Amino acid sequence: MNKLLKLFRILRFIFHDIYFNFRYLPCKQAIHLPILLYSPHFESCRGKIIIKSKSVHFGMIQLGFPNNHSNLDGIIIYNSGGILEFVGDGTFFIGSSSVLSVGKKGYLSFEKNISASQSHFLCDYRMIFHENCTIGSRCTFMDCDFHAIKNIVTGEKKLPYKLVEIGSNNWFGFECMIMKGTSTSDNIIVGSRSLLNKNYQNSTYSILAGSPAKIIKKGYYRDFDDQIFNINKYE
Repeated sequence: MNKLLKLFRILRFIFHDIYFNFRYLPCKQAIHLPILLYSPHFESCRGKIIIKSKSVHFGMIQLGFPNNHSNLDGIIIYNSGGILEFVGDGTFFIGSSSVLSVGKKGYLSFEKNISASQSHFLCDYRMIFHENCTIGSRCTFMDCDFHAIKNIVTGEKKLPYKLVEIGSNNWFGFECMIMKGTSTSDNIIVGSRSLLNKNYQNSTYSILAGSPAKIIKKGYYRDFDDQIFNINKYE
């Protein structure tokens, strides 16, 4: 039944897939339909999509598909002229109720084995995700304030954008907010509803939490190859 449901979801938007792949990719890549879409909403289809991988195969990039904890709202894709890039021989899953927004001069890059659901990626400048990142529901990543503000005394305008760079093997909990200027180490865990807005490069094997976030525990990481644990029976 699950296989039939998955097949139905793929076939339902197959013409969108064909259009999108051949619109953005070279024919030698597009012919494999590496990008699969579920209920896509195209707000703007400018700019570029680049796949840097030695092996391009069917469905390696899945955008908008529901998982066990999300609904069927699909995905909003807005590219007003920037670059959306997928790097590496792995899988890329951006689930339903998500937004991929790339500004006119934006550069949004995902390395292999990214998994996210119901999250917003708002890139007007430069945003980079390194490999093996897991992003919980309703997280927001933004590299720009989208509005300029000035100092009332000097008239100086505050820079409204900065690089966002996420390290490898990062795990973000529910409803995290990642602001411009955030840079994280490899192998970190970010607690639910945390706000990150600075350089956290000295936080490898740590748990960050809070608003703004700080290190609350050291010496921890999430082992995705060892996720089984026993729950004692409630007495």
